[in-house]
Order: sequence, then structure tokens, then C-alpha cells
Amino acid sequence: MSTIYRGIDVSKWQGSIDWDKVAAAGIQFAFIRAGYGSSASQKDSKFEANYKGAKAAGLMVGAYWYSYTTTKAGGQKEAAACLEVIAGKSFDLPVYFDQEYEKSIVALSNSTRTTICKAFCDAIQAGGYTPGIYASTDWINNKLNYTELTDYSIWAAQYASSCTCKADYDIWQYSSKGSVSGISGNVDMDYLYNLPGSASTETTTTTEGGFDVATLSTIKSGSTGAQAKSLQSLLNGKNDAGLTVDGIIGTKSVAAIKSYQTAQGLTVDGICGVNTWTSILTK
Repeated sequence: MSTIYRGIDVSKWQGSIDWDKVAAAGIQFAFIRAGYGSSASQKDSKFEANYKGAKAAGLMVGAYWYSYTTTKAGGQKEAAACLEVIAGKSFDLPVYFDQEYEKSIVALSNSTRTTICKAFCDAIQAGGYTPGIYASTDWINNKLNYTELTDYSIWAAQYASSCTCKADYDIWQYSSKGSVSGISGNVDMDYLYNLPGSASTETTTTTEGGFDVATLSTIKSGSTGAQAKSLQSLLNGKNDAGLTVDGIIGTKSVAAIKSYQTAQGLTVDGICGVNTWTSILTK
């Protein structure tokens, strides 16, 4: 997984977003909540503004729909509501079904939860969009029959130094406490390993601004530029480093690099070379 894309997912809870600042901070894609439940009236109040802003800023865009349903028919109904909300929109990335720890859903069997996921995804695909399933790694590993879901993109959430999802996943949501210029407060942070239509997660080329470790510069005290800015943003997402994402590597940025290197068992020199880049981009 040497090529990686950096992204976020947002909803009305992030308020008004300055998408130009988000793009300038090195964010390459965004998943936008379209809504939730079984009615188009439950459209996310910021969906239109976020879709328009992210597209205008040049980000790759996908969407997600939060589920409450406990039946196959309900999954189809939620998909119909989602399709009504996103009608006419063009997405670069899939439309995901967001299944989480609602008490009524937890009470179901793995088989029923899996059937609901399939019902939503199949309806989304019939509507002309690429479908996917978002859930925590625990949910995917233990509450779904994930081997039955290989026809759909998987987006796994796990706030840890690595993702242990047993299913082949395209996206890893690795933090809920990211800091990105243009957004007030915390935001979920994601890595995208596999663009839609790719055959494998073993991506080695650099496209759409993706990172290929072999092409990255060594970043150290005094370094400046876009890669320095991306490193600062990554360190904020990984370690809550609290860095100003300005593309200038000063004392605080060097300290954050050392802190990360210490935590990962790397040589602690405050210099982001191949080994540190590889660790940051793949763990």
C-alpha cells in the first residue's frame, strides 16, 4: 500500500466548512453525509453546501447514509431515500451504507445485518452508483458475514496505529480527532488505498495527487512546502500533535516527528525520511 490518499468525512456537525482551506491543507477526498433513515426529508442540512464546496475545491467526493433499519425492506427503503437526495450528483467515490451500534440493530443476527447491507448496496448500484459499506472493524469482523460482501467497497473505522479489519478494505478511518484548516473542531480522518475500479490494494503509482513513498522528500528542520504541510497534517491526525499546518518545519514540528518515531520504535532523529514516511502512510 505505498500509494495513499488523505481524506475526511463530514456532516452537519462540522458546521460551515472552508473547502479551499481544506484542499490547501493537503486533503484529497471527502465523504459527505447525505442523510439518514428512511425518508429524503432526513437529508443532511449541510449536504448540498458540502457537496458543492468540496467539488469546487477539486476534491474527490463520495457520500454516506446513516442507517436505522432492522429489515431487508428497510434497507431498500433507505437506499431509495438516499438516491432521492443524491439524484443528479456525480461522485468520484462510492456511496456508503453506514451501519452502527444502534440497539435495535445490535439485537439482530449477523445474517440479518448482512442481508440489510446487501439490500441497500444493491439498490444503490441499481441506481447507477458504486456502493459500499462503512462500519467499525469490530462490526465488520464480528457482526457481519463479511465474506459475503466482497462485491462492495469496504470502509473500516478503527482508531489505532493500524487497521485489523479482516475484510479487504479500500478505506481506513483512523481518527475522529483530526484537525484540518478550514474546519472548526475535530473531524474524522481517512486513508484511501484503492480508487474505484482498481483491482488490488497493492497500488504503487501516484495519481490524483496520491503519495508514492519513493518520490517523497526528506523533511527536517527548516523544510518548507506542500510535503511539509502534508506531514504536519498527518502528524495532527496520528498523534493530535496540534501543529499549525503551514508547511514550515520548526521546533514544534520536529518534536512531533520525534514523538511519532518514539511511539513507532523508529530511529528518533526528528527527520522524516523513507522509513518514517512509510510508517506514517501505511500504519
